[in-house]
Amino acid sequence: NVHFFGSRTSRENQLHLARLAATKDEVWSARDAWGSGNVLTGRAAVKPRLFDALAQDPAILHLATHVVASPDRSGVIVLGIDSSGRPGLLGLREVLSHSIQTSLVVMSGCSSGDAQALPASGLLGLTRAWLGAGALEVLATRWPTLDDNGPFFRDFYSFLKLNNRQGASEALRQAQLAMAHSAGFRNSPEFWASYFLIGKV
Repeated sequence: NVHFFGSRTSRENQLHLARLAATKDEVWSARDAWGSGNVLTGRAAVKPRLFDALAQDPAILHLATHVVASPDRSGVIVLGIDSSGRPGLLGLREVLSHSIQTSLVVMSGCSSGDAQALPASGLLGLTRAWLGAGALEVLATRWPTLDDNGPFFRDFYSFLKLNNRQGASEALRQAQLAMAHSAGFRNSPEFWASYFLIGKV
């Protein structure tokens, strides 16, 4: 199974994060390109539902959410607003506390791959946490990304579905090439070069 989470955090939340207006379009575009999967957006994209999804060991987990900096630069995933009006926050330690068997975790939020590099340890951010929890590969971003309605991930998942044996790295390359040859702002490396893939050797 595949799970697509889209958290459109309200302007009224305590973190004062802008609402991600295009998130719903992103996750539905990705889901349609893949052909199946569970989509959870808004108030349904909350931590208990995420933990339920992780317990099912999804083949792919796609998180279209805010990612905010933490004091140690490990990053925090911001999920939907719960019944108390507070956003769910998912940090490095909580990710590591869940053992998963997931082929691919996608975090399309701003700077989701940012992390502090420690001597003899390397990067210790969310990408490393998902790998430590059991994911085989993690797709993340190097810098802030635009709230976009999904052409990049439509191309990524379309290629991945049709050419599964070539894997996520080739699907990422093809999606980046498609954006580089497109018209408008998406053909700028500032848009498509932010995405990178990290995996287990």
